[in-house]
Amino acid sequence: MFDDMAHYTMVKTMTFNGVGLPAIASWNSQTDELRLVKEFGYDDFKQRLS
Repeated sequence: MFDDMAHYTMVKTMTFNGVGLPAIASWNSQTDELRLVKEFGYDDFKQRLS
């Protein structure tokens, strides 16, 4: 886990050394609910190649 990396991972538009982009999630500290906002897969990577 990489803490406090949103400023770096949110702006990346490609993978780095074959490491996929992390999923984006939202955590509500009051309810302890974790909501998955976006996962990146091969199709996302493929679209960035053009």
